[in-house]
Amino acid sequence: MNMIINSIEGMILNAKSYAKDGKTDLVEFCLKPIYEIFEKNSVENRESIEAEIRNVRIMAYSNLLKSYVSKIEKCNNAIFSKVISQTLNKIKSLDPNLGLVKEKELENYLAMTGQ
Repeated sequence: MNMIINSIEGMILNAKSYAKDGKTDLVEFCLKPIYEIFEKNSVENRESIEAEIRNVRIMAYSNLLKSYVSKIEKCNNAIFSKVISQTLNKIKSLDPNLGLVKEKELENYLAMTGQ
């Protein structure tokens, strides 16, 4: 059982390293095997592991959103409006309250920059 927990912790650490850069596809790739482990094994502390996975995903999508916002300054914001909306929706699906906070932060930022 310790080997399974160690493997899961390693996968989460890998996902966190990608989450810092907003690389959501690599985060999901790192986390997918954990659910396969859950299907085949009874894992202690599953709820806390799932909460940590959720937090890693939120971090990844929040950082992705930040990268999109920084690109708005350099480009036409219409290009990014769809991906920003999709990213906000993903954050809202993971944590509705945080999604609303991020949406308000984005609105304030766009208002300040005249975008």
